[in-house]
Amino acid sequence: MKHFRDPLVILQAVMVGGIAMGAASAVAADADCKAIADALGKQMRTPTHAWVTRTSEAEGETTSEAIFADGVQYVQQYNAWWRGATLKDIVAREKTIAANVTSRCERLPDETVGDVQAQLFRREDRSKADPDGAALSVLKIWISAKRGLPLREEFTFSDGDAVRSRIVKRFEYNKVRAPTGARTSPMSTKARR
Repeated sequence: MKHFRDPLVILQAVMVGGIAMGAASAVAADADCKAIADALGKQMRTPTHAWVTRTSEAEGETTSEAIFADGVQYVQQYNAWWRGATLKDIVAREKTIAANVTSRCERLPDETVGDVQAQLFRREDRSKADPDGAALSVLKIWISAKRGLPLREEFTFSDGDAVRSRIVKRFEYNKVRAPTGARTSPMSTKARR
């Protein structure tokens, strides 16, 4: 296993789907998409610790972790914590993506994650330019039945013909705080200009 080469990659991997696709789902009329959007929205208002594994054709398997606290995302990379984008920056960027996506959602049978009862949903995101074409991404999300927060997510991204990458995330919410001594990533500073 190797780590992501650039802290910005993990920032995007953790947030894509969380905000952008959640925003797309929020405008969807069906209750299943609304349930997903509500859980993702609640997550953005809750200090969150995420462990992420990404598998892609180009890089193989990569791992990292991220903390979202006080409106800022932090990424652990190269044995250091990096300060990333703010919630405001992420929302602005992801709304652009969401404007070009349409979502189809469905509720699947409930499951447990560890010892926590979870509602399981599946969402397909497609390009508005080709809504009947192959899904650009598919999300499976396990939402705590008690707290309404995501416990686990599995994303697959494709180019229409084949899966190009898969991201698996698990989340914890207890005693999450911003890491001390986080560095500012040159990439996150450049992205805000």
